[in-house]
Amino acid sequence: MLQGYSDPPPHLRGVRASTTRLGGFFFRLKETRLNIQDFDAFAAKFAGVLGAAVSMRYLQGSWPARISMAVSGSLVAYYASPYLSLMLGIPEGLAGFLMGMFGMAIVSRAWEAVQVAPIGPLWQAVIDRVRGKGA
Repeated sequence: MLQGYSDPPPHLRGVRASTTRLGGFFFRLKETRLNIQDFDAFAAKFAGVLGAAVSMRYLQGSWPARISMAVSGSLVAYYASPYLSLMLGIPEGLAGFLMGMFGMAIVSRAWEAVQVAPIGPLWQAVIDRVRGKGA
């Protein structure tokens, strides 16, 4: 036991922990092991990454743009697939794959809309409206 630490909290008792020095403070790092439930959860979330990778083949643009869209499609799948799975009654892995594939296309279209939008005139209209100059 490290000097200055009391007994570990109940959820960490019996767990081997290693210590590291970071910024002058000691932190306990819990050692984790992968069990089958964790693997199933990982596979369901990884399906979104695979869906984004499949969709990346059909998108146009430079490689950095395609990779950033794949990452954003994966993020859409990560956060939206549990909700979609619950609403449609389909497995979370399938929902993740579909959200990764189509979420990337949605992000691509949104990015195209942002690039085409006349940002300068829109901000000027907002500023004029706030100042009371606009109709």
